[in-house]
Amino acid sequence: MQSYPVPMRGAVKLAYFCAVAVTAAVAAWCFRAGFMWSGIFLTAVAGPFAVLYWYMLSVNPARTEIQVLDDGFRITAPPFVDTAVLFSDMEQVFESDLSDPALSFKKHNRAMRFGGYVAGVFELKDGTEAIAVSNKKQVVCVRTPQRMLILGPDRVHELAIELAARMG
Repeated sequence: MQSYPVPMRGAVKLAYFCAVAVTAAVAAWCFRAGFMWSGIFLTAVAGPFAVLYWYMLSVNPARTEIQVLDDGFRITAPPFVDTAVLFSDMEQVFESDLSDPALSFKKHNRAMRFGGYVAGVFELKDGTEAIAVSNKKQVVCVRTPQRMLILGPDRVHELAIELAARMG
């Protein structure tokens, strides 16, 4: 079994932690400057949001992966996607770029897009359902009879070679 992780980029996590630190500093300043209710408001509102965003930006992407198994591959991107595809169901495997107009997302059903990270179920402009899991612009696309799979793990070129070889 080969595993291809799809973590959130480090720059996005760093920006998140900087935003939390700035918010905490402003809340501390509010308490010291006598703006008690402003400090309470910032703490009460920003605290739960910080926990939610930490979970969505760190925990879930850390569990996101593409596993190539003996008879197919499995895509896990909690809480949006958990699906398996048999190699026999693959019609086409090709490398592409998310800036390709054919891969433009029209709308999303269950998905997250943040800082270059994409995970979830989308509808493409041509009406095709797509499952996308990527942390970069370079992706490998797998067409099946039911949907398009858009996969962009850390080692995207290795995944493309392995899937093309397994397709037959």
